[in-house]
Amino acid sequence: MAGEKKVVDASVLAKWFLNELDTAKALHLRDEHVSGRIIIIVPEILFLEVANALRYKNNNEEELYKANQSLWNAQLRIERLNS
Repeated sequence: MAGEKKVVDASVLAKWFLNELDTAKALHLRDEHVSGRIIIIVPEILFLEVANALRYKNNNEEELYKANQSLWNAQLRIERLNS
């Protein structure tokens, strides 16, 4: 189904940059999004959460910058959190 929506959290997207259990599943979601078969929806705080997760996995500042750029380039659908 074209344009099916998937809501994911930072733990899924952090796997795009880490070799962990279920990384292959996370990369498959990424590929589905990039190809337009699904739309990934994320909370607006996701970028900070992923950077924090990667920081604790011993990534240096340059790797954090590249990961953040990659997330922005993926053109994820960002949704505001309800207050």
